[in-house]
Amino acid sequence: MAPAAPVLLFSHPRASVYCGRWQDLQLPDGAVTVVLTDPPYDAHTQNNVRSCNTNGKVKVKTYELAFEPLADMSHVPALLAVASRWVICFSSLELLGDYLRAAGGHRKAGGAFVRSGIWRKQQAAPQLSGDRPANSCEGFAVMHPPGGKMHWNGRGKHAYLTSADGDELVPAFCGADDVPDFVESGRERGAKRHPAQKPTALCDRLAEWFVDADDVVLDPYCGSGALGIAALRRGAAVVFVDADPEWAQFTAQRVEHELNLTAVTPQVTL
Repeated sequence: MAPAAPVLLFSHPRASVYCGRWQDLQLPDGAVTVVLTDPPYDAHTQNNVRSCNTNGKVKVKTYELAFEPLADMSHVPALLAVASRWVICFSSLELLGDYLRAAGGHRKAGGAFVRSGIWRKQQAAPQLSGDRPANSCEGFAVMHPPGGKMHWNGRGKHAYLTSADGDELVPAFCGADDVPDFVESGRERGAKRHPAQKPTALCDRLAEWFVDADDVVLDPYCGSGALGIAALRRGAAVVFVDADPEWAQFTAQRVEHELNLTAVTPQVTL
């Protein structure tokens, strides 16, 4: 259960980790540069979460998620208000239209929705009943507050990422500049894995595309901290928040290990 008010678990000039609801931090408008996050999905999606081991015989695992699904899309305008540039939210494919509407429509028409992205998962579970197609992908909503010039580091690349069982970058298609157009990124390996955790290489590529070294990044649903740590590797300052005390503490330990420094008073202005 989330504490009544956010609790600061870790502080450093480049990172702060809070346990609590991010909304209770009461961030002012434009407090961060980029939001890079994986919010809860809708109840239908979260009640049917499956994953599988694709090394040899398929073994499907069912997850019971400890966090509540989205009740509405109120987090979208709230996140757009606190960010001055990109807001990137992972989503089920079925929710991308809700993100479009919650963002006020397409950016060219005065809203904040820029593009739908796709993450193709090779470890997605098959449809065991055999009576319908299996779900093989997740989406990510790419949004940007109205006004100001959009800037990212992906040039003309597609908003498409795929995954394999390895955790390395594998060129799958190259353009004229011989830069991979998308990346194969496998599952996060390790003793403790969040049920919604995204692969390291996937997180690194999104951070490479949307985060600059002088940015302040917010991950308001940080889970195991994978997306925020990818932003740290880009040289950004990161604010991590999670309502689950277990995962907030896990992220605090992971961030401390990543920085390999003693925690000090934060210099990230909230």
